[in-house]
Amino acid sequence: MPVLQAISAFLGIIAVCTIIRTLVEIANLLIPGVGIFSKTREVTAREARLEEGKAKPGAETQMCDTFWSRIFSCWKNDRSQPGPPCPQSKSPKINWSALYPEFAVGKRITKRVDIVAMGKGSDNLLLNLATRMPDTLMTVLETRPRAVEDTKNRIAALRNQSSGFGNPAPTANTAPYSNIVAILASGLKTLPNYFTNNQLGKVFICFPGPEVTRDTPLNPFNISEAYANIVRPGGMLYTVTDAQEMSEFLVEKFGTNGPNHQHALWEIVPECDWEADECVAIMVGETWKITGPGTYVAVWKRREIYL
Repeated sequence: MPVLQAISAFLGIIAVCTIIRTLVEIANLLIPGVGIFSKTREVTAREARLEEGKAKPGAETQMCDTFWSRIFSCWKNDRSQPGPPCPQSKSPKINWSALYPEFAVGKRITKRVDIVAMGKGSDNLLLNLATRMPDTLMTVLETRPRAVEDTKNRIAALRNQSSGFGNPAPTANTAPYSNIVAILASGLKTLPNYFTNNQLGKVFICFPGPEVTRDTPLNPFNISEAYANIVRPGGMLYTVTDAQEMSEFLVEKFGTNGPNHQHALWEIVPECDWEADECVAIMVGETWKITGPGTYVAVWKRREIYL
């Protein structure tokens, strides 16, 4: 019975390989970066060396590839940049009172975040808005650890500078720039983990990367619906980009997928209405510092009644 013996040997080899693979996966869960999964350990070590300024030439390019891979990866399976549990979850949530101590009473925050910005120039945008809206909580979402640290250092320096020269606080209870923080997160993947439904009043998307135009499985949800879940009715969504293709994609996603070529959740704001908007003026001014003229700006308003 050579045939049966060969089949039995083949099945035995498959069983052994399956057991070995299972053991390796279990070991990787317990000790990240073990065996064939050592790339996780290598990437973490390279990030640490780059942050400490000890990386070899060319490591910055590798680091950039790492950041982009985090964004392009499937949002359901990505574990490189985990976010907190959803606000509706019973698990421990993000401690907003520690991020905004001036707006907290004990461990309870007295206000919720109302403005979120992500992308290039978003830190400068919100730093300009922070003093104009001192009682509004703002958050910068950034995917690069170095950029987050730089933004945090700038905020701390501005706070110390304002208090050091004895400048009066914008309100009786808050100090300048106490209403803005920076968080390491990918806005496209972790927005529902930070904000509840209908919470935000303004969202700024500055120079979105090409990941938002990708199809499944990288972007397996409708981007317009994703932002509509966290922006309250009457809230505003601002986008700016220097790529015509990206602008056309955003107009398509937020503009015409409902009856009468209108979006069921968003209505586009005519240019004549947002020309006098202070937020648009600041956003365009900050983006011109990056790319110069030639940007595409679009503003949408969250519908209060679905079409």
